[in-house]
Amino acid sequence: MNPHELNTVIEQEASSRLFTLKVFSAAEILALFTTPLLLVPAVGVNTIVMPYRFILWYEHKTTAYGGISPLENLCAGHESVGTPLFLCETQGFLDQAASAPRVVISSVDDVQSVEPGINENLMLCIQTGNITTGDGVLAIKTMYRVIDMSVLKNMTA
Repeated sequence: MNPHELNTVIEQEASSRLFTLKVFSAAEILALFTTPLLLVPAVGVNTIVMPYRFILWYEHKTTAYGGISPLENLCAGHESVGTPLFLCETQGFLDQAASAPRVVISSVDDVQSVEPGINENLMLCIQTGNITTGDGVLAIKTMYRVIDMSVLKNMTA
């Protein structure tokens, strides 16, 4: 049977695995609740930046971060969508007096469905409040795929 008879499009995705590397200063980390930071810029029209893994490195300097409550998690998501695509607990990580790594697999795998942000930046934030003190640096490798939604949109036009 011809796949086109079933309204099927078979296409190989051009970009399978991409990543960005970002380093955030203490001033940026202290303001994460009020000023989200760019992890991955929007790629183009009708595309979704879909992360699948985050690798974090906290470089302790002289003062560990303080004022961290149990629900002040680092999270990443699209600008206009309230559901985070990943969470990383800050307690036991940024409040430690030693450098430390974390690897986070996107929490999207644990969700039945998620509303993606089409044509949107992927941002880093803290959802509940600013951290109050600290001077460490945070490096994040964001591993992601770009999903082209135009194929699906064109099939339904």
